[in-house]
Amino acid sequence: MQRRSRKGCIDCKRAKVKCDEEKPFCGTCKRRGYACQGYATPVPSAKHAPKPAAGPTAVSPAKRSKIEPQTPALVPDPQWYEKRQSTNRPTDARDRRETLRKQDEHRSTPQSRSVEVTEMDEMLIEESDLPSCPPLYPVVPDLPPDAIGRTDQPGVEIYFNRHPSDLVISKEFVNEMNANVLLVFNQDPAAVSETLSAIGHIYLGEGGFSIVPMLARKQRILARLRDRRDLEQMMIMLLGLCALELIDAWSKPADTSLPAIISNAAIIIKLQQDKGLSFSSVAKYFIRALARQDMMVSLTYARHPLIPNSVWLSDDSYRTADRFMGYTGTLMPILADLGALAEEMRGGTPTPSDGANVNRNGSGNHFSDEVWSEEAIMITTNPTLAIYQKVLDIKQRLNQWRPVAAQNVSFQASRNLLFHAHSHRAAALLYLHRLLEPPGSSEAADQVALGMAHEVLMHLSAMTDQLKTSLWPVLIAGTELTEEGDRAIVMGMFDEIVRQRKTVTSRRTREFCVQRVWAARDSGLAWNWMDLVELYPGECLPI
Repeated sequence: MQRRSRKGCIDCKRAKVKCDEEKPFCGTCKRRGYACQGYATPVPSAKHAPKPAAGPTAVSPAKRSKIEPQTPALVPDPQWYEKRQSTNRPTDARDRRETLRKQDEHRSTPQSRSVEVTEMDEMLIEESDLPSCPPLYPVVPDLPPDAIGRTDQPGVEIYFNRHPSDLVISKEFVNEMNANVLLVFNQDPAAVSETLSAIGHIYLGEGGFSIVPMLARKQRILARLRDRRDLEQMMIMLLGLCALELIDAWSKPADTSLPAIISNAAIIIKLQQDKGLSFSSVAKYFIRALARQDMMVSLTYARHPLIPNSVWLSDDSYRTADRFMGYTGTLMPILADLGALAEEMRGGTPTPSDGANVNRNGSGNHFSDEVWSEEAIMITTNPTLAIYQKVLDIKQRLNQWRPVAAQNVSFQASRNLLFHAHSHRAAALLYLHRLLEPPGSSEAADQVALGMAHEVLMHLSAMTDQLKTSLWPVLIAGTELTEEGDRAIVMGMFDEIVRQRKTVTSRRTREFCVQRVWAARDSGLAWNWMDLVELYPGECLPI
């Protein structure tokens, strides 16, 4: 029997297996599918020995691209996510408002305003019902003491413990997301911690009070971004800026910079392509998240997406589920063509219409009913014939598309992901219908749209507690409803998404549907949500 080496790497010692002591990363870890953390002395859990001075060996970009994202050695305690579900939270909306009101009253006193930041952190964590932070072993505690600033440490811990679990489509993807972030975090902790800490401090200041001015945080992230050359670091910083837009309650709808951030990400990606440089698997992992946000913005504002699918869409997209897209990764190319078609049909940025515009029918579609008549499409010289052929092509592809279940996902998770995918496909068909037959164009078209909306809701209602990333189909279907009972069901879905994800964009999208679309329709005004998006910029971003 082979004896274990006393000079083995961290992971081999923990696993009690023989290490071949290759430098800088041992071959035993590679054969076992682990990301070797080097030969520094490991740090025990918080209950045992103190923190060592030496940190783990950094992982090179070339090595990171070959590492399996779901590396067990990089994953925080999985039992914490189960414990988090059992924490007592005020479930009633009135109780939540009362809790926040008491917090605001306490923080408005002179004594509360004079508390220093370190004391304020403890106060906010205790009062805002945030989950307790488990030890982020083994990577973050192994870092040298000066790798992360003292003021950044609380924010970084809150980020890892809360942000992924709040945003990903299902808890099965939390560990995967943390592992990929930690891979980039290990390369340059000082640079990446600024971004992660900014997100975490918003959670620390939850309930109407901001600990650190977010504008200053964003400026520092942008300053670091200008000095970056590593694509993975740039993508994670841009995603961090997007996350700040999603969860920062202090931002105003008209001031949202989310589309601008995505535009800058698309420019960086294009420069990478123009130079003939390749994209690592970790870079593609983060680009997929940006691509999904880009897709939702493009469909909302009727434009083509800026991030090409060819960058991130790989063979794995047909075999595995994504943390935000679920099984809809292969649907994205069709949605990209749908956004480009919407831009072509609506003529770029549409002018909000009024009820007197007969040709537009209260919408941004400037094609009259005669354009889509049988006689019109038979004339080959009709300038809209090419558009109509694109419509038929997209409709056929949507009807033929089917999601494929992943082998490494449980039945319960796969069940929800399948319903999630079918709801997006049904919502895309409804979206396409409304490009051809705008809201209010005819009673027959509105009745067809209502039936299509019911199909979207049928898929959504079958999902069990996993509506987090279904904001777009809920919006598309919800705008078609008139019955009070139907609207109550959609409001319940909106409320569930807000409860699970707690993003500013989900709350604004819910208010946009109620206060803009439903209010306009009930008042007899033009209620095409695509026009209202342009009229009230920033109020509707279903991300």
